[in-house]
Amino acid sequence: MPPADVTSVMNDSRVDAESDPASGDPTNRRRFLTALCALGSPGLAGCGADDGDGTDTPTDQETDAGTTTTATPTATPTDEPGCRVPDPPESIVSFDGVRDGAVVVSPTSETVTATFSNPYLGTTLENGSVELDVPDGDWTIEPASGTEFDVLDTNESQEITWNVSVPERSEEFDVTVTETYSCEGSTYELEPKTRTFRIAPETPAPGFVDYDLDVSEGTPASVVRQNGHFTPLQLLPGGGAQMVYFPQESPEGPDPFVSVGFPWAGNYDDGEWHHMVVSYDATDGLSGYIDGELVEEGPDAPGELASANFAFGLAGAVADPVAELYEGALDEVAVYDTAISADQAQSLADGETAAEESLVSKWTFEEIGFDRVQDQVGDNTLFLANGPEQVSGEAGQALQFDGEETYAGASNSESLNLTERKSVSFWFRTEQSL
Repeated sequence: MPPADVTSVMNDSRVDAESDPASGDPTNRRRFLTALCALGSPGLAGCGADDGDGTDTPTDQETDAGTTTTATPTATPTDEPGCRVPDPPESIVSFDGVRDGAVVVSPTSETVTATFSNPYLGTTLENGSVELDVPDGDWTIEPASGTEFDVLDTNESQEITWNVSVPERSEEFDVTVTETYSCEGSTYELEPKTRTFRIAPETPAPGFVDYDLDVSEGTPASVVRQNGHFTPLQLLPGGGAQMVYFPQESPEGPDPFVSVGFPWAGNYDDGEWHHMVVSYDATDGLSGYIDGELVEEGPDAPGELASANFAFGLAGAVADPVAELYEGALDEVAVYDTAISADQAQSLADGETAAEESLVSKWTFEEIGFDRVQDQVGDNTLFLANGPEQVSGEAGQALQFDGEETYAGASNSESLNLTERKSVSFWFRTEQSL
């Protein structure tokens, strides 16, 4: 029989619901203790316990006729011997790294970990184990340590470890988890469960990867842009282009930004690779160079840039929604914490290096994994949205954006949020004019 219903035991023991069992009334305390013992609390002081001969230690119980001696029943159900709960738990194993319902395994991981936990109060698990039935594939999960335990007391836990070998690509598969354990002479095998394992980076992509898109006709196309801060290149309807910066002190006029325009159509929309670097200095102003030649410069002493509040974006204005999508290729994108000079701009256009000590970030697009491009200099990972295509670039590989749904961005960071001096260098290839 399972333990008696709480309400019926309390009524049979005649505990006054309005009285305080912790008060000084010894009668109330004895009645409350009797109710707890009847529900199965043999470890509680005053309740009977098994003496080892199959009998219970007698306890005093208050009745209407006075004090009598009776045996206290245990809470172990006759049809569920062993652990002192009516139903076993769903699981005694919990995996680390669970995200969105799946166990996430990084492609750089060498182990998968989990934990055994004892769910029973006042009862020791005598032994237990867990097995993973892994489907065939070009990855492996093999036991390392802790997949079995001998003793697990109440509130104790034990780490489980598997060695893993996983491919460097996104993949998802189901693993069957089987758990067994023993408790007070009885062995339990829990219902096998299916757990989803997902090979993916440990940290999820930032929210801007899933922003809605605004592909309205007749709007600009932002080749490289960080909203409200600095836009090295934006194509304009009518065949022009501009470089834009947002000073901390708003300039005169209706706009909070300063734009520096130059002719575009017929000059750089020829499907050939061109190099561009845009340099900003709070004292000397803005200068833009294409293929080593100065195309335009802005006013002197514009002041420091406003701090960025959005991602550093490629092929679009990466805000919510993402807009101004660019159609074309980009390669060798780099950010510097200095103002690139005219001579340095020419060196970069010639395929040489310049101001290497001032590099903050550089993305070469040679290797792409899980829609991410690692920063070759800093720690600003570039996240790709909707699968821009990897194509042959000016140097090695480049990214091709379709102008409809593909874009990329690096989360705003202190190293990218430069306000006094900043330069952005990149190669572009496009036939796009607006």
